[in-house]
Amino acid sequence: MYSNGKKSDGDYPLLSTAIAEGLFHPRCKDSTSTHYPELDDLSRPLSDDELAELDRQRGLEVQQQHAEKQAERFDRRAKYSLDEDNKKFAKARADEWHDRADKLAEQKEDYIHKISDSESITKKEKSEITAEKAKTDVEKSVNSGIIEFENGVTKEVQETFNNELENMQKKFGKVTTISRVGILNSKNSTDYGEFYDNSGELLLRFANKKNALSEHAQKAQEMKKSDKWSSAHSLHTFRHEIGHAIQLEHRLNDPLWDDKLEKIRAIMMSLPEFNNNEFQSKYSVSKYALKNLDEFISECLAESMSKKSGATAKQVAKIIAGGD
Repeated sequence: MYSNGKKSDGDYPLLSTAIAEGLFHPRCKDSTSTHYPELDDLSRPLSDDELAELDRQRGLEVQQQHAEKQAERFDRRAKYSLDEDNKKFAKARADEWHDRADKLAEQKEDYIHKISDSESITKKEKSEITAEKAKTDVEKSVNSGIIEFENGVTKEVQETFNNELENMQKKFGKVTTISRVGILNSKNSTDYGEFYDNSGELLLRFANKKNALSEHAQKAQEMKKSDKWSSAHSLHTFRHEIGHAIQLEHRLNDPLWDDKLEKIRAIMMSLPEFNNNEFQSKYSVSKYALKNLDEFISECLAESMSKKSGATAKQVAKIIAGGD
C-alpha cells in the first residue's frame, strides 16, 4: 500500500518497502493499481494449457528483447567502426536482428489476440484443437526439429541432413533455429550453402539433384586441397551451415554466450594468420575462417565433426559445448 495506508486496512507492506526490495527495477514489467480483495478469484487454478500459453508468451517476449538488444549492439558497431568491411558486416547483422525483433513482436501480438479470441471457444472445441495440435506436433517431430523441406529436395538429402543434424545435436545440444531446408539457386550464388538468422532458412546447393551428395563431396575435396575449407568431408557444407544455426541457438538461449564469444575471439586473434602480414601457406582452420568470427566458428564446428580435426577446431567446439 501507499504510505497513507492504515494498519486496519490489512497486513500489507508499504510500496516504498517493495521498491527497496527490487520492485520497479530496470526493464521491470510490473505496475501499480488499487487492490480490491473482494474481487479476487482464486477458486480455479490455471490449467496446464493456460500455464503453457503464459510460458510461450513470456518466451516470445524474452526472445524479442534479446533480438532488440543485439540489433542495438550491431547498430553501434556499424556506426562507430573505422573499418568499412566491419561497417557493412555490422549493418547486415543489425538488419537481420531488427527483422527478427519485428517478427517476434508480430508473433507475440498475434498470440495475445489468439488467446483473447479463444476465450469464447467451447470446451469441446478447445479439446478438438488441443488434439489436432498434438497430432501436428508429433508429425513435426519426425524431422528432428526441421519444420519443413522445400518441395523438390530429394529424400536422400532430407535423410542425410536429418542424420547429420542429429549427430551435431548430440555434441552441441538441441537446435531449434532451423525453420526450413531449401534449395540454393546456383544462378544467384556460387556458394554451396547459406543460413539466414532472421528466418531460420537453410539452403543447400543441388538439394534437388540426384547427385547432390556427390557434388558436395567433390567440392569439399577441392576446397580442402586449397585450404579454403577446414575439412574434406562430403558433408562439410551441411555441417558448416548447421554450425550457423547452432550459433543462433546459443545467441538466443545461452546466457554464457557473450563470454564464450570472447574466448573464441581471443583464440582466433592469436592464430599466426591473424598476426602475420606475409602470405600464409597453411591455415590453422581454413582461409574461409578468416572472413569473420561467425565463419570462423562454423568452420571450426564443421571440422570438429571429423575424426582428424585440428587442435583449434577441437578447442572452439569444446567452448561451444560448454566444456571449457
